[in-house]
Amino acid sequence: MPSRPTMPPHSGTVTNRKTFVTAYRMIQEHSENIYTTTFGTRFTAEARPTQKGHHKGQKVIIFKQDGQEMARAYECCWGHKTNCNRTYIDSYSPNI
Repeated sequence: MPSRPTMPPHSGTVTNRKTFVTAYRMIQEHSENIYTTTFGTRFTAEARPTQKGHHKGQKVIIFKQDGQEMARAYECCWGHKTNCNRTYIDSYSPNI
């Protein structure tokens, strides 16, 4: 798989189907849901408050593939291609 260039935090924009608040609530209510990226990769999502770090206590959506965390999105990251840590979230967030 080709690698993507490193971009700054909150780089670019992406159109998500749901607001962060709506997505967070839906994920909490339906934690068993399996989602699919535009390219067909299956993933799950977990919604919970952050336990530590700069965002401690804030709501976070964690995107996982095969149980492994791939990326996380805080409310401030929603609608961007990359999150606060410069990890791409644009393949996950529009498909929630």
